[in-house]
Amino acid sequence: MNINFYIVRACIVIVLCQLIALDLRAQNAISVKGQVLDDEQLPLPGVSIKVKGKVQGTVTDVSGNYSISGISGSEVLVFSFVGYQTIEQPINNRSVINVSLKPSSESLEEVVVVAYGTQKKISVTGALSTVKGEELAKSPNVNLAQALVGRTPGLLAQQSTGQPGNDAVSIRIRGSSTFDANNEPLVLVDGIERPFNSINAEEVDNITVLKDASTTAVYGIRGANGVILVTTKRGKSGRANVSFNTNLALQTPTRMPEFANAHDYAVLYNEALYNDNPNQTPLFTAKDIEQYADGSDPIFHPDIDWFDFMMKKTAPQSKSSLTVNGGGQLAKYFISAGYVDQDGLWKEFNRQFGYSNNTTYKRYNFRSNVDFNLSKSTVFGISLGGYSDKYHTAGNPFSGIQSTPSLITPGLIGDKIIINNTITGRNPLPAISEGYDERFVNQFNVTADLNQKLDFVLKGLSFRSKLGFDSDYRTLIGKNVTRATYAPIKTVINGVETLVLQPLADQSIGGVGSQTFDSRSKRNYFESALQYNRAFQKHNVGALVLYNQNKQFWPSSSRYDVEYPDVPIGYLGVVGRVTYNYDSRYLLEASVGRNGSENFPKGKRYGTFPAISAGWNVTREPWVIKQLGGSDWLSLLKFRASYGETGNDKLIDGNNIYQRFMYFPSEYTFINNRAQLGEEFKQYQGVVEGQLGNPDITWEKAIKQNFGLESTFFNSQLSLKLDYFLDYRNNILYQKPSIAHVAAALQDVYNIARIRNKGYEIELGWDSKIGNVSYYINGNYTFARNRVIENGTPESPQNQLGNSLNQTYGLTALGFFNTQAEADAWPLQYAARSTPGDVKYQDSNGDGKIDENDFLPIGDPTYPEINYGTSFGLSFKGIDFSVLFQGAENVSRVLSGYMQRPANQYGTTLANVMQQRWTPENAANATLPKLTATYGNASNYTNSTLWMRDASYLRLKNVELGYKFNNSFLKKVGINSARFYVSGQNLLTWDKLKLVDPEQQASNSFSYPQLKIFNAGLNVQF
Repeated sequence: MNINFYIVRACIVIVLCQLIALDLRAQNAISVKGQVLDDEQLPLPGVSIKVKGKVQGTVTDVSGNYSISGISGSEVLVFSFVGYQTIEQPINNRSVINVSLKPSSESLEEVVVVAYGTQKKISVTGALSTVKGEELAKSPNVNLAQALVGRTPGLLAQQSTGQPGNDAVSIRIRGSSTFDANNEPLVLVDGIERPFNSINAEEVDNITVLKDASTTAVYGIRGANGVILVTTKRGKSGRANVSFNTNLALQTPTRMPEFANAHDYAVLYNEALYNDNPNQTPLFTAKDIEQYADGSDPIFHPDIDWFDFMMKKTAPQSKSSLTVNGGGQLAKYFISAGYVDQDGLWKEFNRQFGYSNNTTYKRYNFRSNVDFNLSKSTVFGISLGGYSDKYHTAGNPFSGIQSTPSLITPGLIGDKIIINNTITGRNPLPAISEGYDERFVNQFNVTADLNQKLDFVLKGLSFRSKLGFDSDYRTLIGKNVTRATYAPIKTVINGVETLVLQPLADQSIGGVGSQTFDSRSKRNYFESALQYNRAFQKHNVGALVLYNQNKQFWPSSSRYDVEYPDVPIGYLGVVGRVTYNYDSRYLLEASVGRNGSENFPKGKRYGTFPAISAGWNVTREPWVIKQLGGSDWLSLLKFRASYGETGNDKLIDGNNIYQRFMYFPSEYTFINNRAQLGEEFKQYQGVVEGQLGNPDITWEKAIKQNFGLESTFFNSQLSLKLDYFLDYRNNILYQKPSIAHVAAALQDVYNIARIRNKGYEIELGWDSKIGNVSYYINGNYTFARNRVIENGTPESPQNQLGNSLNQTYGLTALGFFNTQAEADAWPLQYAARSTPGDVKYQDSNGDGKIDENDFLPIGDPTYPEINYGTSFGLSFKGIDFSVLFQGAENVSRVLSGYMQRPANQYGTTLANVMQQRWTPENAANATLPKLTATYGNASNYTNSTLWMRDASYLRLKNVELGYKFNNSFLKKVGINSARFYVSGQNLLTWDKLKLVDPEQQASNSFSYPQLKIFNAGLNVQF
């Protein structure tokens, strides 16, 4: 009882204490009221006001007023609103607290580069993507275009070679909408058409990809394939900031074909001979095969892995750059210099002849961007940029390697090139032992910009002008060398069997055999514009009127695919654009480009390309703000749509060569010995009609639609962007086929082809922080599928409308014939009776025979329909880490040449043939037809599903790990910070192709491999 009494008494005391405390708090509680305004001192309704650390709070009414009571005078109020910076206000026993919120720089004030200017990101209604320069600099590639791959949606790319100085990337924006030669986007560097592959990544501020009509219509007849805007860095006010970056890398192939060794090759070749004729004598005896296996006779029975024999395991690469950035009241400047040295993978075989047979590339970059403040309203900018490079090569021996089996020759004896005519006299070494070629490029550009505010005329009005000049010189130097070759012969000298090397070809060493200007070009560009931007309370109005002209000259050209090099290519046009938004809530933009090209006849040179776009920022609506009640779970929701027309003036003939002046009358060419007249049929010079002219040609037109959604959640930590696009291309120039026995001349071209391309993009990201760890995860996915609607060519099994531009056609393989009875019961294939081990094809059209008329679309297109990328990064104190995965889907390769035909014309044989060929014993597991040495039955190797391979892949594209040193010791020696990092490129690849890198061709055109790059670098800030 006593215990219970004490418990009850304790409870009473606790309750009394709580009541007293509540009474004291009630006596100290106060009420706070006030008004919340925006940066223009206008009321902000829907602003969330919360007591820090508690759930208690309220929101402002339509006049921006609020009132909150029952709080302590020592509390802190938190004011938050979508699109504005969150602020905290200690109450300090105040009863009235008025605040003004500023727009968040990450939302309302963030600016992106658009065509001929910049816009606030929140007001953009077109489809565009931006990649920051620091992201591009993470890639150790020397080609800037390669650094873009996987980092932005809508950009589809394919790289077929990693050769130093010749590693261009084929880029498509939202897939292909016209024929291959004409799909490349327009690239502008600081507003002027310039190549960007050779720009140093440290010079780049950002790259913007313009994708729909509302962003590209202003480029008129050059905007249909999309536009890439490269913006270089400019100076910032403050003391000079000096940055030095250097790195050293090792390059190695991502994958090389694996060919059969000498023993397997001999076995397989004998088998092929037997399959062709069982009574034929084997080429290789049992002793030959034994010697190929045991290596007892390396001269006459060699076993050479030519890739290992001729190529190094790794090759070095180095990059360095120095930048200076700063400025004051008079001027701001950005200056940079860069150096690239990329070694090739070939071993040296010709040093004794005074030259390197390796493929190497060196480049020097420079840039100087200076902006002068001539007055408070006048800024004059002068930019100098360019590069000088040297590309050295002794040839491309890959074709020779593929055509030379491992058992033909030992390659070298000492330093002598050996040609052994066992079955064919081949050796890939002469391909890089015949001298060298060097290409020198000097590219220089200068840009002058004048920006003048005209507020004294009309507030918000400004004038600007741009003048650009580019010069490009390309020089080729060639040196000829002929290495002596020898044949090994066994002979008996003084009773002893001796190896004698018999000369086959004499040695000849020449000097520089040729020096030519490969091409020289210059470009003049001018633009001038009036721009107006003004805000009237919540009404924001913008307008642009711009004139531009562009001329490019080729004083002489020996290789550039442009006819009439003495006649400049000229463009001239005007641009108009009007933008309007109300409170960044309702967005509207209309633009028009009218320009012309000299590619077309008078009366058809100019076109008008309009576009319109609109957007709705739902989260700016007061009723939405009220419903959210200050919650940050939905930070942004914007819908946008666009519709417009753009053009493409690139012209092609049947061989996909750029053509000019197709509207001229027919071309005639004088050819010697063309006509035969008289009794003795004496030959005379004759005139031959060439390309027929078409006076009605014009540009191809693209009608583009885009529907998009942008949204961010949880205080902008989670972001989502969706786009659906449709590109209908018509008026595409296409060459009609020649009419046999009627017209020998090439047919003229007509605007007859039509293609539809459509797809979607998804971009998703999360950017947040846990304690001291900041991290992000981003992903992008693009699907683009085109269909040929009309191409002016009669539909056939090899040309089926409704399929992709890059579609492969072929037969459907059903396996192999395992018995002669099975083959006899099947229709004839290419008018021949099949035998066991031959490919069995489907009679697709049911006509009782199998030939090209049974072709169907097989596999996926040769250019990927899907590209995607995923990146992840984190930073903790001085440590940072990032990783990028990139992949492609819906893409196929067709095996051909030496990748398809074992020992074709005594060429190489892939190693997998030994396990996969058809034999009576391996019939159940075979995936390749029986072997043949003569290829008399070519039907086994026609295009079919048997040779189609899935070339989809996922690649670990880039990894970087860095640590930033920032301590007092560094500052004492004048260093602000130093960052050491290691990175890698193309480190892992997951795919099904296996034979070669999935981006390369599995054919005779296989060339320099794709590269893995292992890199270490140091960045020092002074």
